[in-house]
Amino acid sequence: MESVVINKTEWIRSAWWQDLEAQNKAAALKEAKKKIILLKKMEDPQESYNAFCIIESKSGLQAGFVERDPDQPIAEQKALAALFSANFDNCAIHLVFETGVWVCAIDDGLVLTDSDFFGAKEDANVTYNDFFHLREWDDIVQTKSHEESIALIEKLSNEQDKSSPLRPLTHDINIKRIIQVAIGLLCLVIAGYFFWTHWEDKKELEARELAAKRAEILKQLDVKNNQTQWEKNQFKKTWEFEPLGKDVFNFCLTEMHTFPIVDKGWLLDTFTCTKDKAKGQWKRLPYGRFTNLPVNAVFDANDPQAKFSISEWKRPMGVQNRQPGESLLKKSDGAARLYQIAKDYHLAISATWLKPEVRTLPAETKGEKPKKIISPYIKCVWTLTGKYCPEEKMINAMSDIPGVMVKEVIHVYEKEQWIIKGESYVQ
Repeated sequence: MESVVINKTEWIRSAWWQDLEAQNKAAALKEAKKKIILLKKMEDPQESYNAFCIIESKSGLQAGFVERDPDQPIAEQKALAALFSANFDNCAIHLVFETGVWVCAIDDGLVLTDSDFFGAKEDANVTYNDFFHLREWDDIVQTKSHEESIALIEKLSNEQDKSSPLRPLTHDINIKRIIQVAIGLLCLVIAGYFFWTHWEDKKELEARELAAKRAEILKQLDVKNNQTQWEKNQFKKTWEFEPLGKDVFNFCLTEMHTFPIVDKGWLLDTFTCTKDKAKGQWKRLPYGRFTNLPVNAVFDANDPQAKFSISEWKRPMGVQNRQPGESLLKKSDGAARLYQIAKDYHLAISATWLKPEVRTLPAETKGEKPKKIISPYIKCVWTLTGKYCPEEKMINAMSDIPGVMVKEVIHVYEKEQWIIKGESYVQ
C-alpha cells in the first residue's frame, strides 16, 4: 500500500480504477462489489484490495479499489485521486514526494484508466508521458518537492474536500450470530452421537441392500446420461458456427486500412466492422460538399445537424469456422479470464450474463404435460473499451478462451477509442 499521512488523514495512492455501467450510486455499489469478487478469483497473489470508493461526474460513475491498512480507522483513509477528481475536471498531475513520484490524470471528472501510479521517478515519468500527450489538459498540476506536494494536498482538502469516502469490502463480525451458529453446531454434534449408535446396527443391513440396488442404479444412470446428452443436443452450439475472434479482428483491421482518413472533404469519424461487412461514418469538413461524398457513401438525410454520411460494404470474411468439440469453461473461470485480459491490457469492461434458454418439448403421450428443458449453456454479452489498438497478444489470449466470439470492432477516431463487442458461452 502506497500512502502519505497529512493531518491524520491517510491518502492512498495507486488505486485500480474501473468505469461502471450503473446509473446511480446504489447500483454502482453493487456493481463495484461484483467486479472485486471476480478479481479475487483471478490467480494474482499481489492483488489484495479490501476497500473501494465511488466517484461521480457528468460522464458517469467509477470505482477505485485500494489496499488499506485494516488496523487504521477507515474514516481517516481516502484515495488521493478522488480528492483531485472532486476539484478538477480535466487535468494532468505530477507530484514529488520523499519516497517517489505520484502521477495521475482526471478526464471528464473521472480518473483515466491506469494513470493513478506511484513509484520511482523514472517509472512514474513513463506513465505520465503516456497520458500527457493524449490530449490538451485544462490544468497541469506539478510540484518540485515533498513539502510543496503536502501543502497542495492540505489546501485542496481544507478548502473543499468532496472526495468520496472509502468503503470496506468485508463486514464486521456478528458475535450474536457466531453464538447462534455455535449452539446449532453443538446440537448437531449431540444428535449425531445418538445417530451413530444406531448406525453400526444398520450397517450390515444397508450393505446387503446396497448390493441389491447397485445393478438397478447403474442401469438408471446409463439411461439418465443418454437423456442428458439428448437434451444438450436440443440447443445450438452457436460458438461452433463462428470464426475465431482473432480472425474477425484481423479481417476488420485489414478492412479499416482500406478506408482513407479524409476523402473529398469528409473526415472518417467512426469505423465499424463485423465478419460480414465494414462501415464508415464520415464527418463533413468545412469545405466538404453534400453532393460530393466519399466512395460508396450515402448522405444521412435524417441527421438533424447534416454532419454525417455513411459508407458500407458487405464483404464476408471467408474464414472457416472454428473446429467443433470445444470444451466450455465454467462461468466463474470464463469470467475471470475475460476480466484478467481487461486488467492486463488496461481496458474497461462491461459484461451482461443472460438467463439460460428454456425450451418446451411436446408431450410424448396423450395426457402427458409438455416437458421444459433448460440449456446447459450460459451466454454473456460483453464490451471491451480502450485507448489504443489492441495488441496481437491480447487478441490471441481472448481467442484462446473457449466459447468467445468477436461480433463487432469499432474505432472512433476523434476520441481515439477502440471498442470490441462480443459474446461468450460457458456452462
